[in-house]
Amino acid sequence: MVRTQISFDEAQMQRLRPAARSQGVSMAAVVRAAVEREIGAEETSRQARMARALKAFDRGFRSGHHDISSRRDEHLAEIDFR
Repeated sequence: MVRTQISFDEAQMQRLRPAARSQGVSMAAVVRAAVEREIGAEETSRQARMARALKAFDRGFRSGHHDISSRRDEHLAEIDFR
């Protein structure tokens, strides 16, 4: 882990302290969890990006293009997942 220093205003601290206490964790753990939820873990692998794209196609959505599902593999082949 990398150590850093963050400043909070009084209202934020008044919410942070009890949140940490009620969860039984440090304030740092609450902040790390909040950062993870806000920014998310960066998935950089080609397989992870491909899996997300496949989920999007398989889940179904209205793109306005009528050939999306029938040409799924062709569309995916056009995407650079590097």
